[in-house]
Amino acid sequence: MAVDAALDAVDAALEAVEAALEASDAAELAALDALLASLAALEATLAALEAVDPAVDAAELSPAVTAELAADAALEASDAALEA
Repeated sequence: MAVDAALDAVDAALEAVEAALEASDAAELAALDALLASLAALEATLAALEAVDPAVDAAELSPAVTAELAADAALEASDAALEA
């Protein structure tokens, strides 16, 4: 009788360990899925930034922006000359 009870307790403990391992595996898979989704989002963000980059470069090099930068530099030089 005592041996049977001990064996039943061991069986129950083994089943609990098995259930815990299965839950751990499921949690690990969910974490990996979340990591993969995050990586996919980062890759999409990078692709979007790379797609926008030529437009930003073109805007930065446009004649209007170049003229504005030259005007700003001239104003700064004028201010520096007035302060001197």
